Amino acid sequence: MQSFGEFKDKLTDESVELAENYLNQEEWFNIEVLTALYGPAANMVNWVACMRKFRGAYKMIAPLMAMVQEKGEELT
Repeated sequence: MQSFGEFKDKLTDESVELAENYLNQEEWFNIEVLTALYGPAANMVNWVACMRKFRGAYKMIAPLMAMVQEKGEELT
């Protein structure tokens, strides 16, 4: 889990944007089709799709987490 925390900081908007070109091609670039064609490699596609969702959520939550941290420090 700790190594994941280091990775999330390396996930940039640019890398997500490049991956979206493929991830948006759902008619042929989806987990079912890729599992049938490439087997285990489909798990990597699923991981990339999950990272895209994580990045979107993290971008909304990160400022709130920073605000909570700041307010907590003010109270101490």
